[in-house]
Amino acid sequence: MAPKGEGLAPQSSRGKESRRRVRKRVSSTSSQLQDYIELFKASFNRKKRSSPPQIPREANPYRARKPEKNSIKEAMTVLNDMKSTISVDKYLISSTHFADETMRQLFKCYLDDVRREWLHHLVHP
Repeated sequence: MAPKGEGLAPQSSRGKESRRRVRKRVSSTSSQLQDYIELFKASFNRKKRSSPPQIPREANPYRARKPEKNSIKEAMTVLNDMKSTISVDKYLISSTHFADETMRQLFKCYLDDVRREWLHHLVHP
């Protein structure tokens, strides 16, 4: 085995490479500005991150649908809630009166006790 350093060329402290300082190219402000503009344009061309599709609120099957305000469905929902406390005659007659929007609005505005009296007056005028 050869001792250390044998077979190797002697190294000089300076080396063969040139140690001249290389000045960086001085960029003018207009070329820097142009670079920034290109970066800005490129940011718009990048592919946007994909996200899960948004489900429109009305198409969401998990969202309970509310009937339209002052609709027949809305009035019938309230009437169905009262069904156990009113007679079948009152139920049927009041449901026929819900075809008129004014009657539906009145029915919706009344409190439960007043609604029962209103239904009674529809059946027994």
